[in-house]
Amino acid sequence: MKDRIKTINYTRLPELYKMLARSFNRENGYFIPFVEKNPGFYPSLFLYTEKKGRIASCVQILELNAYIKGKLTKIGGIGQVATLPEFRGQGLASELLKACLKRMKEMGYAFSLLFAGPVPLYQKIGFKLLDVKYYFFEGVLLDHKGPFTILPMKEKYNYTLFDIHQEFIKHYNMTISRNFLYWQYYWKEFKARGCQTFLLKEKNLVAYITIKEEKDKIGICEYGSYRKNNGDDFTKLLAFVLIKTKKNQIYINCGNDHYTPVKVLKRFCKNYSTNNQKGFMVRDINRKYNWKDIKKKTLYFSGDRF
Repeated sequence: MKDRIKTINYTRLPELYKMLARSFNRENGYFIPFVEKNPGFYPSLFLYTEKKGRIASCVQILELNAYIKGKLTKIGGIGQVATLPEFRGQGLASELLKACLKRMKEMGYAFSLLFAGPVPLYQKIGFKLLDVKYYFFEGVLLDHKGPFTILPMKEKYNYTLFDIHQEFIKHYNMTISRNFLYWQYYWKEFKARGCQTFLLKEKNLVAYITIKEEKDKIGICEYGSYRKNNGDDFTKLLAFVLIKTKKNQIYINCGNDHYTPVKVLKRFCKNYSTNNQKGFMVRDINRKYNWKDIKKKTLYFSGDRF
């Protein structure tokens, strides 16, 4: 088996995309953004195994960084775990995942993260669920007046979003630290597609919010601010969004009680509900963490799933 584990090269990417599309019953080309256009993609970290000269099974490691208690930490994201239907049940994906864990250990990754679960295949090799919350707020009504301006997102603000995001996420655990390539392409062309982003300007641009407008509600996909005490920044942005969309139901997919939007919305809206999302799994690689403690300030953005 060891001799059959290989790393992808660019000439085989077309075959890989067809294999992934067939494995997940998706259209050809669906996985391109997840692979070669992903800022965390390195060919040497995309493992596959062959059967009869074909790519039969594959697993991708994404080299990422995330903050844990204010310290930037190297982690490995797991994605594109797939096996063609005719080769399933032979342990191919399991062997590849074990090879990935070994590779990450050799490279000094602190832990591995994936967005799936609960899945027995991952649990068998040591991945554990890390619950995060879904929030739903009804009847949100607020207004905020003052000397400020709300601007729609434009490409020239990419550098500003990069800086705001990097500063904001230092206060949380697990949120991915993005490189600038993410903002140049991945976020705008893929992750934020179908969303709207607005920036708060006072003397300078200080905060942003990314929303997804649906038929009867608004999803808060991301929020960030330069300032440590930024509840007022969010309130101004949210007041603008509510007036613009004429909606008063809001959801936050992956939040926690320390996240500014959650704190502000709880203050303005007493009618809300929460439930746990069991789609996040972690596994220690080179360090031992108290995940119950880290979970308290764990925050994910939808754009960081892989």
